Amino acid sequence: MFDAVMTTCVLDPKLKASQIGKCARELLHADYTAEDVTKFGDWYAEFDWRGKKGQAPTLPLLIELIAQSKQEKRQNGNDNYGISAWGGSGGSRNSKQPTEAELEAARIEFLRLSAEQGITPGS
Repeated sequence: MFDAVMTTCVLDPKLKASQIGKCARELLHADYTAEDVTKFGDWYAEFDWRGKKGQAPTLPLLIELIAQSKQEKRQNGNDNYGISAWGGSGGSRNSKQPTEAELEAARIEFLRLSAEQGITPGS
């Protein structure tokens, strides 16, 4: 989930690990999956005016609009979000992918922050 949020919102885990982790925990507690977040990123890029301009969603926009993207899926009666099928796996808008070391540091920070909050990731 951490990686999905980081990639979808195009954030540097060295600078935003705690904010990414908090958002990921909120989404997990609301029963969203990493796949939901990735599909949201594609929906946002295709249907939101900011996404159409190439802007990545912010963490607050992710929290605010993910339900809307899923609602459109239900209204269309199919397994795809939005008006049309998903065009990819998300994250393609990123020009710089984090290194394995950066991802590992961010995961460790996420686990530390989760433990401080008494939350077990993935539960």
